[in-house]
Amino acid sequence: MKTLLLRPFVDSIGTIGITPPSSIMYLSSFLKSRNLEVKLIDKCVDRRTIGTLCLENPYIRNLFSQIKDYNPDIIGMTLFSRELSSIALFCKLIKKEFKSSYIVLGGPHPTAMPKETMEQISECDFIIRGEGEIALYNLIHNISKNM
Repeated sequence: MKTLLLRPFVDSIGTIGITPPSSIMYLSSFLKSRNLEVKLIDKCVDRRTIGTLCLENPYIRNLFSQIKDYNPDIIGMTLFSRELSSIALFCKLIKKEFKSSYIVLGGPHPTAMPKETMEQISECDFIIRGEGEIALYNLIHNISKNM
């Protein structure tokens, strides 16, 4: 079972500088320590520079080519409230291109508003609340058992 932890872009409005994605870095490290196959893609790109999120966008085509090369079973992302509309649209694109991949969202927004997140992003298959290392490990383990 292959897991991709992805930061597709950064909403840097109101922030100074762009920091490494420590949350998915911790997750990746934890999962790898449990001998799971994990890849981390950090596209440290300001969302405002990407343009329209659509399959014709060269940035999206390039990113999806990288995802396709890895062929993940699970695609996990952190969701901040300020990125909700962009991540929702991005999840629609992911499901169009990677129908068999599960989308897992974690982070502040899903932790605080799990039901609303599932309603707002219907392409999201699972939500991880709070600290995600053990919960994501258990989710991956249970999905792989049922495949």
